[in-house]
Amino acid sequence: MTVSRTVSPNRLSDMLPKWNQLDFWSFVSMATVAVLFILLILPIFSVFVVSFFDANTGAFTLDNYIKVFTKNYYLNGLKNSLYVGFMGTLGACLLGVPLAFFTARFHILGKQFISTLAILVLVAPPFIGAYAWIMMFGSNGFVTNFFAQFGIETPTIYGAGGVILVFTLKFFPFVYLMTQTALKSVNKSFEDAAENLGCNSLERFFKVTLPLVFPAVSTGAIICFVLSIADFGTPAILGRGFRTLSTIAYSAYTSELGGKPTMAVTISLVMMAISMLALLAQRKILAKRRYASALTNKPVVSKLKGMQNVLAHVFATQWF
Repeated sequence: MTVSRTVSPNRLSDMLPKWNQLDFWSFVSMATVAVLFILLILPIFSVFVVSFFDANTGAFTLDNYIKVFTKNYYLNGLKNSLYVGFMGTLGACLLGVPLAFFTARFHILGKQFISTLAILVLVAPPFIGAYAWIMMFGSNGFVTNFFAQFGIETPTIYGAGGVILVFTLKFFPFVYLMTQTALKSVNKSFEDAAENLGCNSLERFFKVTLPLVFPAVSTGAIICFVLSIADFGTPAILGRGFRTLSTIAYSAYTSELGGKPTMAVTISLVMMAISMLALLAQRKILAKRRYASALTNKPVVSKLKGMQNVLAHVFATQWF
């Protein structure tokens, strides 16, 4: 037995939105969606479409993506980008997390000044950091010339090592600032419970404190990784033959000025895909755990003594 159900015209009209029921914020929301569609979604979609056409014939093709993932020229650029991205992110975490822990939990002289310098590093132009290291450790840098007087040869700043070093020192403030904020809001009761169960300071940090602030650390790491992948100035200045996807995309764009920049667009979309996959991986990792705690016991800032105090101050100030 089949029961048919009809909707009356009056009821159907009640289900549809009425213009006289829209308030001010409804128009603001619609205007925001329209602006995002025009300025963000539409340009990205148009660029996405260009990557599937041949620059010479204008025919639909997948050859652009096949070239990126089969030719050694593009594959080496992809490997180099992933390498400096991962290593720069790792360096930023190894520098930013301890620095955030020391400044958030212990009395460090000039911690406000350190935070200010970290913010200044973020707003500095991309080329400044690379040129500064060239002036110090370049072929004619003053540090290189100083050690050369004593017959000491300093490591070169050019190549992958120099790019990773600059990425580490340029992007670690993201990890530092986010981790420091998270450490100040951790419930100290968890750390006290771990201490009562026999954990020492190192075990308490890795088993309790670090997992609690992992969302902040991972967010800062994702930002560092995405910016490292997209950075053009540092590999272009310090690369010296070490090509990344960003420098390859720029070279492809300058060589395709006479027509559609299909290869430059394709490489750029591959870079976007890498960033999106990294973000999805972070969300999947965070989804497996629950990170929630009530701030009922605020962390106490303590003062180190002796050699521990000296080492903490040296670590906190040597990077600025």
